Amino acid sequence: MSLEIQFYNSSSTFTAGDSIGGIVTIKTEEPIEVTNFKVFMFIECRIVTSVTLNGKANTTDRVQEIMTAILDTELFDKRKDKTQILPPGTHVAQFKFSPFPTSYPHSFEGDKIMCRYFVRADLGTTSTETISTKKDFKVNVLPLEENPDAQGWQSASTTKILKALPLKKISMRVTIPKGIDRRQSVPIYISLSNNSSYPVTKVNSQLICTLRLPRDINNKNVNVVANESSENINVLNGNVIHRLKIHTGFSFDCPLIAEKFRIQVTVETSNGHTLNVEFPVLVGIQRNMSERSLDGIGGYNGFRPLTARPTMEAYWGPPPSYEEAVQDSRHQ
Repeated sequence: MSLEIQFYNSSSTFTAGDSIGGIVTIKTEEPIEVTNFKVFMFIECRIVTSVTLNGKANTTDRVQEIMTAILDTELFDKRKDKTQILPPGTHVAQFKFSPFPTSYPHSFEGDKIMCRYFVRADLGTTSTETISTKKDFKVNVLPLEENPDAQGWQSASTTKILKALPLKKISMRVTIPKGIDRRQSVPIYISLSNNSSYPVTKVNSQLICTLRLPRDINNKNVNVVANESSENINVLNGNVIHRLKIHTGFSFDCPLIAEKFRIQVTVETSNGHTLNVEFPVLVGIQRNMSERSLDGIGGYNGFRPLTARPTMEAYWGPPPSYEEAVQDSRHQ
């Protein structure tokens, strides 16, 4: 008695958003009474929890089911009884899961976290324990251009009233891309409206990473400033283009682990007043970019672009003007 899983994609490699499917082949030399037939999809994470003095890593594994496909109707023409007799021979059943969640991590092996996927087929019988087999598959990163949540621009504004007579105020509107390449220079468009006599003299931007692990390993989210950029300027009113160069991991979110990013932009006036806004961003890769090692958290070695990376403006088009951004925000 044997089970074998074969994916329709012979390379066993998929991209987030794909529908993963294949066939399960059952071979039996004798009749067997079967109770059920299911195929499961799992995510498995191995996490380094500590390192001993001699350099040995202590790890813990977490496995969680993502989807289930019940193949009883694939295996049997009719299912009136609680069990069915499977005659000797070779039997084939097809399976297909719903599209793979686009928010889940790609397959990687980092310094501190490993993430992989596998499919398991279970054939329940009355005479023996459940007969099982499993097969690994790989998930590639979904390019930013194919992720609707990463496309286009986003804007936010803030205003500060200065404690002076007559009352003065400084307004700032910031526009950035919704999705950014993990090794790209992020354009940050700043529009300043200021009726005080204090110009903006400094711009600071930060890419902040929030890592969530299973609660029994770490019950608090870990926040890290992944990249930061500061620039001295002297602008009372007008527009400023500030750029934040990033070099980091990927955005992902699943029940086991998550790595999320946000960009915080702060400006400071000559008399010490500050204004800041914050945006969530999706960090990924652009299409047609090759990386020998997409190893996730803690490792970014082996990067090699096939071509020069286009700017964010080349992908999403020019950002909205200040007037367009204000008008769009009023309709949200």
